[in-house]
Amino acid sequence: MPGNCGKSLRGSPEIAGNRYGTLQYGRKCNGDPAVLPDTHIVFEFRPLLITYTGTLDLTVGHLQELSTVARQGDATMTANGCETTITIPLNFRSIIARYNFIMEVRRDTAEGILHSWLDNVTADYSVTVPCNGGAITQSSFVKVIGSLQTNLFGTGISSTYRRLITDLTTDLLTNTVSEYSDAIVGGLLNNAVASLLA
Repeated sequence: MPGNCGKSLRGSPEIAGNRYGTLQYGRKCNGDPAVLPDTHIVFEFRPLLITYTGTLDLTVGHLQELSTVARQGDATMTANGCETTITIPLNFRSIIARYNFIMEVRRDTAEGILHSWLDNVTADYSVTVPCNGGAITQSSFVKVIGSLQTNLFGTGISSTYRRLITDLTTDLLTNTVSEYSDAIVGGLLNNAVASLLA
């Protein structure tokens, strides 16, 4: 299961010329790799000389699509002692995620739906099969992550708040979407190999 669930994390990101202060966020996961974790973000926003504290909540998140998964080159198989590792290079044309969001800054509220998508993600997925009947293990190495694109639909979304939400979520969602896609594809590969060996 992807990590950092139920944890409160802190950092001081330098986003958009340091207009945002200390960032704190926590993730709550439900154990299903297709359901993205609820995320609560606390931030400080300094558009001019005044500092405002705001919150951004991402809820009801899920991966909508893992579109056009294709093999990217030849699969390889290597033997190491009593283990065999099969590596399959894959490319995802697009990975799409959807969240409900609500952001509050001062007395302002922006809320609606956030769509994010990663284009052209390439990864090597490896499945290791022990010859003694032990557990099959899976790992991946993401080689290329395309840039994250975000669209917001809803109410109260000014151009300033649109930039703010996008900047606050880009790195977080890039990591989350690739992490959860990895869990889904890894699970499918494990099941496929296990059924072949059954």
